[in-house]
Amino acid sequence: MENIVSKLNCLIAEMKEEFQKKDSSFPINQLEGAIHVFSLMRDIILCKSFDKSLSNDLHKVLRWSTDSWPWDSLITKKVWSIIEEYNKTNYNY
Repeated sequence: MENIVSKLNCLIAEMKEEFQKKDSSFPINQLEGAIHVFSLMRDIILCKSFDKSLSNDLHKVLRWSTDSWPWDSLITKKVWSIIEEYNKTNYNY
């Protein structure tokens, strides 16, 4: 569990850095939404309150990442990896 939290902390920090760039290749509103979703995910894991489903939010972030984010970006690849890990570990009941 600490591993995914650590990955989330790194991803959130990288997304916040990307958000600050004027020439970001990510749509700012989507990046802001993804930061919010991954912050919620981290909080859910840390508080062990798995009663909130993130499935709709995660589906939205996946759709953004495949439709309008640069596929070769490390952020995009990390997003896919973390969502896959989150779903495999059954945090999302």
